[in-house]
Amino acid sequence: MNTYKQRLLEAKQRLQACQKETQNTLSCINCEKIFDCKIRDDFVNATYESMSEGKSQDFNF
Repeated sequence: MNTYKQRLLEAKQRLQACQKETQNTLSCINCEKIFDCKIRDDFVNATYESMSEGKSQDFNF
């Protein structure tokens, strides 16, 4: 597993643990910190880096 995918897996595990512990849910949508959450931001960034494998480029989702 490359470092980008490893980082994504770790970020996903932290996000899911937070969702379960603080919200008892599978989504961040009802969390009051959704737009100001370091755990969620780290997950989004890890997802982007995993998709681009560290290369600087734009994505069309």
